Amino acid sequence: MKKWLLALSMGALFFSLGQAATAEAATCPTQSTYNTTATQVQKPTETTKPVADKQATNTQPAAEKPTTPSASQQSGSISSIEQQVLTLTNQERAKSGLKPLAADSKLMNAAREKSTDMRTNNYFSHTSPTFGSPFDRMKALGIDYRAAAENIAMGQKTASEVVKGWMNSPGHRKNIMNANFTHIGIGYDAQGHYWTQQFIQK
Repeated sequence: MKKWLLALSMGALFFSLGQAATAEAATCPTQSTYNTTATQVQKPTETTKPVADKQATNTQPAAEKPTTPSASQQSGSISSIEQQVLTLTNQERAKSGLKPLAADSKLMNAAREKSTDMRTNNYFSHTSPTFGSPFDRMKALGIDYRAAAENIAMGQKTASEVVKGWMNSPGHRKNIMNANFTHIGIGYDAQGHYWTQQFIQK
């Protein structure tokens, strides 16, 4: 049975503080579910200082640099299929010498909510009628980040299928292979096979 990405409806979204918008974002400011990547740039509301200045005044201790995640960090309350997605994603990163992503419990909850929300409300988009953008939801859940992105997919029945599909799509692959990302949340809703990956740089 031939499957193609349009039938599987995959989407990717990337958001980063302090990065310039791509030409694609300028010509297509809204997210499309036809396997394209939409890019957004958030401009600081309280200050116009560059990101480097913001990072210099960050109250987070410098010791929080990512390290290789332990088994408990990776597995926590992750379902078997979510763990498979995490493992396959980190295997792809390892092939390029990138550090593995650590599962983040708040981000896992956000990704699960997103997958369930897409099924429950019968939509496929980065913008939820319930929560708004993934970044709105992260903010509401108290998830702090310097950069964030989201991959979504629908219809793939296995972790291998969805990760392979994402890796074969330039926008999704870019999110997975982004060396700046340190943490991931994965959500899977088996009814309709809705998948969400959310990435952050802490």
